[in-house]
Amino acid sequence: MKQAIILAAGLGSRLSEITKVIPKSLIPINGKAILEKNIEFMIGAGLQRIILVTGYMHEKFMYLKEKYSGNIQIIIVYNPKYPEYNTISSMYYASKYFDMDSYVVTADLYMVENIYKKYSSKDSFYLHMMKYNLEKPEWIAELSEEDCIISVNKNGYGGSVYSGVSFWTKTDLLFIRKQIALTDWENPYTRNMFWDEVLFPHFNSWKVHVKHYDNNDEIFEIDDIDDLKYLKKLMNDDIDIMNLIKNGL
Repeated sequence: MKQAIILAAGLGSRLSEITKVIPKSLIPINGKAILEKNIEFMIGAGLQRIILVTGYMHEKFMYLKEKYSGNIQIIIVYNPKYPEYNTISSMYYASKYFDMDSYVVTADLYMVENIYKKYSSKDSFYLHMMKYNLEKPEWIAELSEEDCIISVNKNGYGGSVYSGVSFWTKTDLLFIRKQIALTDWENPYTRNMFWDEVLFPHFNSWKVHVKHYDNNDEIFEIDDIDDLKYLKKLMNDDIDIMNLIKNGL
């Protein structure tokens, strides 16, 4: 059995004119919310359950449970720490559901292909993209000859780039839960931590494999308004989001 853990608690502050009204992952592309397209791929891949971690505009996500109730179980978990902490807090609140093999996915990813069907394994892995000459810094992993992560440069401009998608066996999730439980929540650094950072000290002793997308255009991360404009152009979606907002979406 497999499930997906979707991290959707963030403010989406770099799209503030839009996200004042609607969470980033519910922005429509060609009439369908980014998150809905992702959920439908999860259903198509036969996943049994979705753990949707929300925070900002929590109530806006509630309709999803009913909409997809006949296709997949959706459990919505509220993260009350979302204004103070990064994704480390969302994984903390999701950790009670670390009881089956799980994809972990950030909610601001637009999927063009069903990656859950295409990329699967009995073992844990990160999905990465090979990119070079990046215009803005990204997380870049140094890999061994076996494509295991050795270390991570959080401000790199080319190489094996984190995509926001990973897959973890139940056994490995229990290890991750233990590391999250050991987090010092009083440490100011913790407030800005992405959940993946709890793994950084363990790469030398715990092999975490990487798979690379066959085609980097299978997935798009929406960080800011330029990313959104690029995606809409690519998807031939010429609907003005601001006009939609003015008319109540």
